Amino acid sequence: MKIIPTTLLWMRLLNRRLIRRPLFLVILLLVPILTLSLGGASDSAEVGVMNVALAWDAKDSDARALAEALGEESGVVRFHLCSNAQEARRMVAEGRADLAWIFRPGLEEGMQKSLHGRFPVVTVVERESSALLALSREKLFGALYPRLSRLLFRDYLSRKQGEPLSEAELEPYYRYVHTNDSLVRFTTVSGTDRVFGLDYLRAPLRGLLSILILLSGIAGSAILADDREQGRMVWCDRGTLARLRAVYTVTPMLDTALAVWLALTISGATPDALWEALLLLLLVLSGGGMAALVGALCRRSRVIAPVALLLTVAMLALCPIFLGLPGTAHTGGLFPAHYYLHAAWEHIYALRLLLYGAVCWGLLGITELLRSA
Repeated sequence: MKIIPTTLLWMRLLNRRLIRRPLFLVILLLVPILTLSLGGASDSAEVGVMNVALAWDAKDSDARALAEALGEESGVVRFHLCSNAQEARRMVAEGRADLAWIFRPGLEEGMQKSLHGRFPVVTVVERESSALLALSREKLFGALYPRLSRLLFRDYLSRKQGEPLSEAELEPYYRYVHTNDSLVRFTTVSGTDRVFGLDYLRAPLRGLLSILILLSGIAGSAILADDREQGRMVWCDRGTLARLRAVYTVTPMLDTALAVWLALTISGATPDALWEALLLLLLVLSGGGMAALVGALCRRSRVIAPVALLLTVAMLALCPIFLGLPGTAHTGGLFPAHYYLHAAWEHIYALRLLLYGAVCWGLLGITELLRSA
Protein backbone atom coordinates (compact mmCIF):
# COMPACT_ATOMS: atom_id res chain seq x y z
CA MET A 1 0.00 0.00 0.00
CA LYS A 2 3.05 2.26 0.09
CA ILE A 3 3.22 2.35 -3.72
CA ILE A 4 0.78 5.25 -4.15
CA PRO A 5 2.29 7.54 -1.45
CA THR A 6 5.80 6.78 -2.76
CA THR A 7 4.75 7.52 -6.35
CA LEU A 8 3.16 10.83 -5.31
CA LEU A 9 6.34 11.74 -3.41
CA TRP A 10 8.43 11.02 -6.50
CA MET A 11 6.13 13.20 -8.59
CA ARG A 12 6.42 16.07 -6.12
CA LEU A 13 10.22 15.83 -6.01
CA LEU A 14 10.44 15.59 -9.80
CA ASN A 15 8.23 18.68 -10.11
CA ARG A 16 10.74 20.62 -8.05
CA ARG A 17 13.51 19.55 -10.41
CA LEU A 18 11.48 20.44 -13.48
CA ILE A 19 10.68 23.95 -12.25
CA ARG A 20 14.43 24.61 -12.00
CA ARG A 21 15.02 23.55 -15.63
CA PRO A 22 14.90 26.48 -18.10
CA LEU A 23 13.77 24.23 -20.98
CA PHE A 24 10.67 23.08 -19.10
CA LEU A 25 9.81 26.64 -18.14
CA VAL A 26 10.12 27.61 -21.82
CA ILE A 27 7.62 24.86 -22.74
CA LEU A 28 5.17 26.13 -20.14
CA LEU A 29 5.61 29.73 -21.31
CA LEU A 30 4.96 28.68 -24.91
CA VAL A 31 1.39 27.71 -23.95
CA PRO A 32 0.05 31.22 -23.12
CA ILE A 33 2.29 32.80 -25.78
CA LEU A 34 0.90 30.54 -28.50
CA THR A 35 -2.68 30.99 -27.30
CA LEU A 36 -2.47 34.77 -27.02
CA SER A 37 -0.64 35.22 -30.33
CA LEU A 38 -3.13 33.17 -32.34
CA GLY A 39 -6.06 34.67 -30.44
CA GLY A 40 -4.75 38.19 -30.97
CA ALA A 41 -4.21 37.55 -34.67
CA SER A 42 -7.73 36.17 -34.94
CA ASP A 43 -9.32 39.12 -33.15
CA SER A 44 -7.35 41.78 -35.01
CA ALA A 45 -9.34 43.58 -37.66
CA GLU A 46 -6.19 44.11 -39.71
CA VAL A 47 -5.01 40.51 -39.94
CA GLY A 48 -6.35 37.83 -42.23
CA VAL A 49 -5.23 34.93 -44.36
CA MET A 50 -6.13 37.05 -47.38
CA ASN A 51 -6.67 40.79 -47.75
CA VAL A 52 -8.97 42.10 -50.50
CA ALA A 53 -9.34 45.75 -51.49
CA LEU A 54 -12.84 46.73 -52.67
CA ALA A 55 -13.62 49.70 -54.93
CA TRP A 56 -16.73 50.86 -56.78
CA ASP A 57 -18.18 53.79 -58.64
CA ALA A 58 -19.38 56.46 -56.20
CA LYS A 59 -22.72 56.79 -58.03
CA ASP A 60 -23.48 53.06 -58.04
CA SER A 61 -25.60 52.34 -54.95
CA ASP A 62 -25.89 48.61 -55.75
CA ALA A 63 -22.12 48.14 -55.86
CA ARG A 64 -21.70 50.18 -52.69
CA ALA A 65 -24.26 48.04 -50.81
CA LEU A 66 -22.53 44.84 -51.98
CA ALA A 67 -19.07 46.11 -50.98
CA GLU A 68 -20.27 47.20 -47.53
CA ALA A 69 -21.96 43.81 -47.00
CA LEU A 70 -18.69 42.06 -47.83
CA GLY A 71 -16.82 44.36 -45.46
CA GLU A 72 -19.06 43.28 -42.58
CA GLU A 73 -18.23 39.62 -43.29
CA SER A 74 -14.48 40.08 -42.82
CA GLY A 75 -12.95 37.01 -41.19
CA VAL A 76 -10.25 34.82 -42.69
CA VAL A 77 -10.67 37.01 -45.79
CA ARG A 78 -10.32 40.66 -44.76
CA PHE A 79 -12.04 43.25 -46.93
CA HIS A 80 -10.80 46.83 -47.10
CA LEU A 81 -13.17 49.47 -48.51
CA CYS A 82 -11.38 51.94 -50.78
CA SER A 83 -12.55 55.33 -51.96
CA ASN A 84 -11.70 54.66 -55.62
CA ALA A 85 -10.13 52.17 -58.01
CA GLN A 86 -6.73 53.89 -57.91
CA GLU A 87 -6.49 53.40 -54.16
CA ALA A 88 -7.38 49.70 -54.50
CA ARG A 89 -4.74 49.18 -57.19
CA ARG A 90 -2.18 51.03 -55.07
CA MET A 91 -2.87 48.75 -52.08
CA VAL A 92 -2.15 45.70 -54.24
CA ALA A 93 1.00 47.27 -55.72
CA GLU A 94 2.33 48.15 -52.26
CA GLY A 95 1.57 44.68 -50.85
CA ARG A 96 -1.07 45.87 -48.37
CA ALA A 97 -3.68 43.77 -50.18
CA ASP A 98 -3.36 40.44 -51.99
CA LEU A 99 -5.87 41.42 -54.65
CA ALA A 100 -8.47 44.04 -55.51
CA TRP A 101 -12.07 43.68 -56.66
CA ILE A 102 -13.14 46.73 -58.61
CA PHE A 103 -16.86 46.85 -59.42
CA ARG A 104 -17.51 48.46 -62.77
CA PRO A 105 -20.11 51.26 -63.05
CA GLY A 106 -23.68 50.05 -63.41
CA LEU A 107 -23.48 46.75 -61.54
CA GLU A 108 -27.17 45.86 -61.93
CA GLU A 109 -27.22 46.69 -65.64
CA GLY A 110 -23.97 44.85 -66.22
CA MET A 111 -25.28 41.70 -64.55
CA GLN A 112 -28.44 41.93 -66.63
CA LYS A 113 -26.33 42.05 -69.81
CA SER A 114 -24.22 39.12 -68.61
CA LEU A 115 -27.32 36.90 -68.75
CA HIS A 116 -27.20 37.00 -72.55
CA GLY A 117 -23.46 37.06 -73.16
CA ARG A 118 -20.00 37.63 -71.69
CA PHE A 119 -20.08 41.00 -69.96
CA PRO A 120 -17.60 41.52 -67.09
CA VAL A 121 -18.93 43.41 -64.07
CA VAL A 122 -15.87 43.09 -61.78
CA THR A 123 -12.20 43.72 -62.50
CA VAL A 124 -9.84 41.56 -60.42
CA VAL A 125 -6.32 42.90 -59.85
CA GLU A 126 -3.66 40.50 -58.50
CA ARG A 127 0.07 40.84 -57.92
CA GLU A 128 0.62 37.18 -58.80
CA SER A 129 -1.55 34.14 -59.40
CA SER A 130 -1.87 31.40 -56.79
CA ALA A 131 -4.25 28.62 -55.86
CA LEU A 132 -5.47 30.55 -52.81
CA LEU A 133 -6.26 33.65 -54.84
CA ALA A 134 -8.05 31.50 -57.42
CA LEU A 135 -10.24 30.04 -54.67
CA SER A 136 -11.08 33.57 -53.50
CA ARG A 137 -13.06 34.08 -56.70
CA GLU A 138 -15.59 31.60 -55.33
CA LYS A 139 -16.20 34.11 -52.54
CA LEU A 140 -16.76 36.83 -55.14
CA PHE A 141 -19.17 34.68 -57.11
CA GLY A 142 -20.98 33.78 -53.88
CA ALA A 143 -21.50 37.49 -53.17
CA LEU A 144 -22.83 38.14 -56.68
CA TYR A 145 -24.98 35.04 -56.93
CA PRO A 146 -28.05 36.22 -54.93
CA ARG A 147 -28.45 39.20 -57.27
CA LEU A 148 -27.70 37.10 -60.31
CA SER A 149 -30.24 34.42 -59.32
CA ARG A 150 -32.95 37.05 -58.94
CA LEU A 151 -32.18 38.41 -62.40
CA LEU A 152 -32.21 34.91 -63.87
CA PHE A 153 -35.55 34.20 -62.21
CA ARG A 154 -37.08 37.44 -63.49
CA ASP A 155 -35.68 36.85 -66.98
CA TYR A 156 -37.15 33.33 -67.08
CA LEU A 157 -40.62 34.40 -65.93
CA SER A 158 -40.62 37.38 -68.29
CA ARG A 159 -39.89 35.11 -71.24
CA LYS A 160 -42.60 32.71 -70.14
CA GLN A 161 -45.15 35.51 -69.79
CA GLY A 162 -44.07 37.28 -72.96
CA GLU A 163 -43.49 40.67 -71.31
CA PRO A 164 -41.15 42.05 -68.62
CA LEU A 165 -42.22 41.64 -65.00
CA SER A 166 -42.02 44.50 -62.55
CA GLU A 167 -40.40 44.12 -59.15
CA ALA A 168 -43.85 44.15 -57.50
CA GLU A 169 -45.01 41.26 -59.71
CA LEU A 170 -41.78 39.30 -59.25
CA GLU A 171 -41.60 39.51 -55.46
CA PRO A 172 -44.44 37.05 -54.55
CA TYR A 173 -43.05 34.35 -56.86
CA TYR A 174 -39.45 34.86 -55.74
CA ARG A 175 -40.26 34.82 -52.03
CA TYR A 176 -42.40 31.72 -52.47
CA VAL A 177 -39.33 29.59 -53.19
CA HIS A 178 -36.90 31.61 -51.05
CA THR A 179 -35.26 29.81 -48.12
CA ASN A 180 -32.69 30.72 -45.50
CA ASP A 181 -31.59 27.13 -44.99
CA SER A 182 -27.98 26.26 -45.79
CA LEU A 183 -27.34 24.28 -48.95
CA VAL A 184 -24.47 22.40 -47.26
CA ARG A 185 -24.65 20.48 -43.99
CA PHE A 186 -21.47 19.19 -42.32
CA THR A 187 -21.75 15.93 -40.36
CA THR A 188 -19.28 13.49 -38.88
CA VAL A 189 -19.02 9.85 -39.92
CA SER A 190 -21.25 8.91 -36.99
CA GLY A 191 -23.98 11.19 -38.35
CA THR A 192 -23.81 14.01 -35.79
CA ASP A 193 -23.70 17.61 -36.90
CA ARG A 194 -20.26 19.14 -36.81
CA VAL A 195 -20.10 22.72 -35.58
CA PHE A 196 -17.20 24.89 -36.63
CA GLY A 197 -17.15 27.30 -33.73
CA LEU A 198 -13.54 28.48 -34.08
CA ASP A 199 -12.15 30.60 -36.85
CA TYR A 200 -9.44 29.31 -39.14
CA LEU A 201 -6.58 31.23 -37.50
CA ARG A 202 -7.35 29.72 -34.08
CA ALA A 203 -8.32 26.26 -35.33
CA PRO A 204 -4.77 24.73 -35.17
CA LEU A 205 -4.33 25.87 -31.56
CA ARG A 206 -5.48 22.66 -29.86
CA GLY A 207 -3.33 20.55 -32.15
CA LEU A 208 -0.18 22.58 -31.55
CA LEU A 209 -0.73 22.57 -27.80
CA SER A 210 -1.29 18.80 -27.78
CA ILE A 211 2.11 18.37 -29.42
CA LEU A 212 3.64 20.53 -26.69
CA ILE A 213 2.13 18.20 -24.08
CA LEU A 214 3.57 15.14 -25.81
CA LEU A 215 6.97 16.79 -26.16
CA SER A 216 7.04 17.50 -22.44
CA GLY A 217 6.54 13.77 -21.81
CA ILE A 218 9.36 12.85 -24.20
CA ALA A 219 11.53 15.44 -22.46
CA GLY A 220 10.78 13.62 -19.21
CA SER A 221 11.99 10.38 -20.79
CA ALA A 222 15.19 12.16 -21.81
CA ILE A 223 15.72 13.34 -18.21
CA LEU A 224 15.30 9.77 -16.94
CA ALA A 225 17.76 8.49 -19.55
CA ASP A 226 20.25 11.15 -18.47
CA ASP A 227 19.81 10.19 -14.80
CA ARG A 228 20.50 6.56 -15.64
CA GLU A 229 23.60 7.50 -17.65
CA GLN A 230 24.86 9.48 -14.66
CA GLY A 231 24.42 6.44 -12.41
CA ARG A 232 21.62 7.89 -10.29
CA MET A 233 19.31 4.91 -10.82
CA VAL A 234 21.58 1.99 -9.90
CA TRP A 235 19.35 1.28 -6.91
CA CYS A 236 16.28 0.61 -9.07
CA ASP A 237 14.98 -2.88 -9.70
CA ARG A 238 12.80 -3.67 -12.73
CA GLY A 239 9.50 -2.83 -11.04
CA THR A 240 10.78 0.44 -9.61
CA LEU A 241 12.19 1.50 -12.99
CA ALA A 242 8.81 0.89 -14.64
CA ARG A 243 7.10 3.13 -12.09
CA LEU A 244 9.79 5.78 -12.53
CA ARG A 245 9.23 5.79 -16.30
CA ALA A 246 5.58 6.60 -15.66
CA VAL A 247 6.47 9.31 -13.13
CA TYR A 248 9.08 10.94 -15.38
CA THR A 249 6.72 11.15 -18.36
CA VAL A 250 3.32 11.80 -16.76
CA THR A 251 4.47 14.47 -14.29
CA PRO A 252 5.67 17.09 -16.83
CA MET A 253 2.70 16.25 -19.06
CA LEU A 254 0.28 16.97 -16.22
CA ASP A 255 1.91 20.35 -15.62
CA THR A 256 1.75 21.25 -19.31
CA ALA A 257 -1.81 19.93 -19.67
CA LEU A 258 -2.94 22.10 -16.76
CA ALA A 259 -1.39 25.17 -18.41
CA VAL A 260 -3.06 24.22 -21.73
CA TRP A 261 -6.47 23.76 -20.10
CA LEU A 262 -6.26 27.14 -18.36
CA ALA A 263 -5.14 28.85 -21.60
CA LEU A 264 -7.90 27.26 -23.71
CA THR A 265 -10.59 27.97 -21.12
CA ILE A 266 -9.62 31.59 -20.47
CA SER A 267 -9.24 32.37 -24.19
CA GLY A 268 -12.60 30.74 -25.02
CA ALA A 269 -10.96 28.37 -27.50
CA THR A 270 -12.86 25.36 -26.14
CA PRO A 271 -16.68 25.17 -26.01
CA ASP A 272 -16.79 22.67 -23.10
CA ALA A 273 -14.18 23.09 -20.37
CA LEU A 274 -15.10 19.87 -18.52
CA TRP A 275 -14.93 17.71 -21.64
CA GLU A 276 -11.65 19.38 -22.56
CA ALA A 277 -10.24 18.56 -19.11
CA LEU A 278 -11.21 14.90 -19.54
CA LEU A 279 -9.65 14.74 -23.00
CA LEU A 280 -6.43 16.33 -21.74
CA LEU A 281 -6.26 13.79 -18.90
CA LEU A 282 -6.68 10.95 -21.40
CA LEU A 283 -4.03 12.54 -23.60
CA VAL A 284 -1.62 12.61 -20.65
CA LEU A 285 -2.27 8.97 -19.79
CA SER A 286 -1.99 7.69 -23.37
CA GLY A 287 0.75 10.11 -24.45
CA GLY A 288 2.70 9.22 -21.32
CA GLY A 289 2.73 5.63 -22.53
CA MET A 290 4.05 6.71 -25.92
CA ALA A 291 6.74 8.93 -24.35
CA ALA A 292 7.80 6.18 -21.94
CA LEU A 293 7.98 3.69 -24.82
CA VAL A 294 10.18 6.09 -26.80
CA GLY A 295 12.49 6.40 -23.80
CA ALA A 296 12.66 2.62 -23.29
CA LEU A 297 13.49 1.99 -26.96
CA CYS A 298 16.01 4.83 -27.38
CA ARG A 299 17.54 4.55 -23.90
CA ARG A 300 19.99 7.45 -24.32
CA SER A 301 19.12 11.15 -24.14
CA ARG A 302 21.23 12.02 -27.19
CA VAL A 303 19.12 9.56 -29.22
CA ILE A 304 15.78 10.69 -27.78
CA ALA A 305 16.32 14.32 -28.90
CA PRO A 306 16.42 13.68 -32.69
CA VAL A 307 13.62 11.13 -32.36
CA ALA A 308 11.48 13.80 -30.67
CA LEU A 309 12.13 16.12 -33.62
CA LEU A 310 11.10 13.44 -36.12
CA LEU A 311 7.95 12.67 -34.14
CA THR A 312 7.04 16.37 -34.06
CA VAL A 313 7.34 16.65 -37.84
CA ALA A 314 5.33 13.44 -38.29
CA MET A 315 2.53 14.66 -36.00
CA LEU A 316 2.35 18.02 -37.78
CA ALA A 317 2.04 16.23 -41.11
CA LEU A 318 -0.21 13.28 -40.23
CA CYS A 319 -2.50 14.64 -37.50
CA PRO A 320 -5.39 17.00 -38.49
CA ILE A 321 -3.77 20.10 -37.01
CA PHE A 322 -3.71 22.37 -40.05
CA LEU A 323 -5.23 20.12 -42.72
CA GLY A 324 -6.64 16.62 -42.79
CA LEU A 325 -4.58 15.28 -45.69
CA PRO A 326 -5.95 12.36 -47.76
CA GLY A 327 -4.55 9.00 -46.70
CA THR A 328 -3.61 10.09 -43.15
CA ALA A 329 -6.71 8.71 -41.43
CA HIS A 330 -4.87 5.49 -40.49
CA THR A 331 -1.26 6.68 -40.28
CA GLY A 332 -2.30 9.55 -38.00
CA GLY A 333 -3.59 6.93 -35.58
CA LEU A 334 0.03 6.19 -34.63
CA PHE A 335 -0.06 9.31 -32.44
CA PRO A 336 -2.36 10.18 -29.52
CA ALA A 337 -2.86 13.75 -30.82
CA HIS A 338 -4.91 12.24 -33.69
CA TYR A 339 -7.50 10.79 -31.28
CA TYR A 340 -7.46 13.83 -29.01
CA LEU A 341 -8.29 16.20 -31.86
CA HIS A 342 -11.05 14.01 -33.28
CA ALA A 343 -12.57 13.43 -29.83
CA ALA A 344 -13.56 17.11 -29.71
CA TRP A 345 -16.54 16.34 -31.98
CA GLU A 346 -16.73 12.49 -31.98
CA HIS A 347 -16.75 11.06 -28.45
CA ILE A 348 -15.89 7.55 -29.66
CA TYR A 349 -12.34 8.78 -30.18
CA ALA A 350 -11.99 9.30 -26.42
CA LEU A 351 -12.34 5.53 -25.98
CA ARG A 352 -9.86 4.97 -28.78
CA LEU A 353 -7.45 7.33 -27.04
CA LEU A 354 -7.78 5.26 -23.87
CA LEU A 355 -7.20 2.07 -25.85
CA TYR A 356 -4.14 3.64 -27.49
CA GLY A 357 -2.68 4.32 -24.05
CA ALA A 358 -3.33 0.74 -22.92
CA VAL A 359 -1.49 -0.57 -25.98
CA CYS A 360 1.49 1.75 -25.39
CA TRP A 361 1.83 0.83 -21.72
CA GLY A 362 1.45 -2.85 -22.64
CA LEU A 363 4.23 -2.58 -25.25
CA LEU A 364 6.38 -0.83 -22.68
CA GLY A 365 5.92 -3.73 -20.24
CA ILE A 366 6.81 -6.27 -22.95
CA THR A 367 9.90 -4.23 -23.88
CA GLU A 368 11.12 -4.18 -20.28
CA LEU A 369 10.49 -7.93 -19.86
CA LEU A 370 12.41 -8.80 -23.04
CA ARG A 371 15.30 -6.58 -22.03
CA SER A 372 15.60 -8.14 -18.59
CA ALA A 373 15.29 -11.72 -19.91
